[in-house]
Amino acid sequence: ETNSLILSLLSMIFVQQLELQGLILESELVVCRSGYSSVMDLFLLKKNAVFVPTPGQTEQEYLAKYLYNRGLFYYTTQKEFNLNKITENRIVFPKMQLFKKLLFHAF
Repeated sequence: ETNSLILSLLSMIFVQQLELQGLILESELVVCRSGYSSVMDLFLLKKNAVFVPTPGQTEQEYLAKYLYNRGLFYYTTQKEFNLNKITENRIVFPKMQLFKKLLFHAF
């Protein structure tokens, strides 16, 4: 089961922008780098995410920790990344759920 999950993750690495948006919308949990554009896209799409900052990219490291400390997203370092641990724990952040409701009542 783990091997098939990894293979399906690898098959999604190279996709077009519209395909990517569709995949994100269908996903329960997104695992990605914590670049500014990714953070904004995932927030606006109301998605739960695990950020894995690129080592040495201080902006990504800062954003991931900042959002984690506020209960909006989960983060882990690349060195500590463990896909099984992430998928088994079913990570959900109550504050993100609240922000999702507030954000869409405002529009």
